[in-house]
Amino acid sequence: GSIQLDRKWDVIWFVTLDEKYEPVSIHEADYADVEDELGRPGSKARNERGALGIREFLRISKQIWPPQEERP
Repeated sequence: GSIQLDRKWDVIWFVTLDEKYEPVSIHEADYADVEDELGRPGSKARNERGALGIREFLRISKQIWPPQEERP
């Protein structure tokens, strides 16, 4: 799929599932971070088609479930 910056949205969720389709984790990235990542020079897929790889998405997102334990 592609991410359409010309549509109205606030966040994107990426849900990872196990082999039984049970959720393992949920990551969230907001519009500004996704827009910045898609605007970086480089990949034609990213720049022209709005495609963002899983690794790139996980780098700019935060895990919202299960909650990460806070470290002092």
